[in-house]
Amino acid sequence: MGDNKNGWCPTGTCQGLFYTVRAWDTLFLIARRFGVTVQQIRDVNPQINNPNLIFIGQVICIPTVSPWDG
Repeated sequence: MGDNKNGWCPTGTCQGLFYTVRAWDTLFLIARRFGVTVQQIRDVNPQINNPNLIFIGQVICIPTVSPWDG
């Protein structure tokens, strides 16, 4: 899974894809980009204690959501 020196990598496995936070990203914008909700991202990323505080270079899991998960 690569270098995790900052401790920001999601715990466990990711049922989706890994995404590295870039400058100006917010959970809202990331969620919108991938067609999921902020809550769905938070549910699979327990290391995100404050949804308003994510960091450039932080690796998060973006869940895959089927149309039937609605």
